[in-house]
Amino acid sequence: MNRNKPKPSQIIRILLESVFTLLIIKIFILSPFIVSGESMNNSLKENDVLLTLKKTSVDLITGYSRENLIGYIKNKIVVIKKGESLLIKRCIGTEGDTLI
Repeated sequence: MNRNKPKPSQIIRILLESVFTLLIIKIFILSPFIVSGESMNNSLKENDVLLTLKKTSVDLITGYSRENLIGYIKNKIVVIKKGESLLIKRCIGTEGDTLI
């Protein structure tokens, strides 16, 4: 049997399309984070890798609008920017919740 081998131009085109797709996903949809520290030790361990949805893509992927984002993030793990550092925490309460 004589199988057609892919031409070098086809391989290059596939590689370029793959890199372009990954860049679009990285820029607009997902962000990778590496966990450092022990504050989330029961859920996340040191050097775990998280793929998080960017705020701009939440309404597209989950159906929640940015105005109604509070309903989505409750009981989820969120990444918060504090100064120059990033914090990974679980959102257990949102605005308007009361403690009993």
